[in-house]
Amino acid sequence: MFCAPNHLSSSYAVDRAISDEGDRLVVILFGAEQSEPVGLVSSTMCRLARMAIMYTVNLEDVPDFVRLYGLTEPFAFMLFYRGARLQGDYGAGLMYKLTMVPDDEEFIAVIEAAYVAAHRGKMMFRSPLRLMEG
Repeated sequence: MFCAPNHLSSSYAVDRAISDEGDRLVVILFGAEQSEPVGLVSSTMCRLARMAIMYTVNLEDVPDFVRLYGLTEPFAFMLFYRGARLQGDYGAGLMYKLTMVPDDEEFIAVIEAAYVAAHRGKMMFRSPLRLMEG
């Protein structure tokens, strides 16, 4: 089963999506809608529907976030909860964005960890996905 993410085509639409969601995480995928990374990540969203809603933002159409979030890679995803950005500890320090494509189980584990932390009032979470062990 494939759940297509909603596409946001303006800065205003992105801001509304982030601020209007109640109890679910907002996952924003910055990258071309038809890109492989967006397709890979969006294929798992049906399983996460009660915890998160996902949107895509094409940075060529909405370039405002390139500077705001330091988006220099062709793909990045960020997590928000009740209007605030979440920070994840992926083993390389706290990060607001992830620019690699996790596999399905890793992505689900990241969303679950962020969801639990956010519902406990914490805007930082320790991700089970480790980018670097030291």
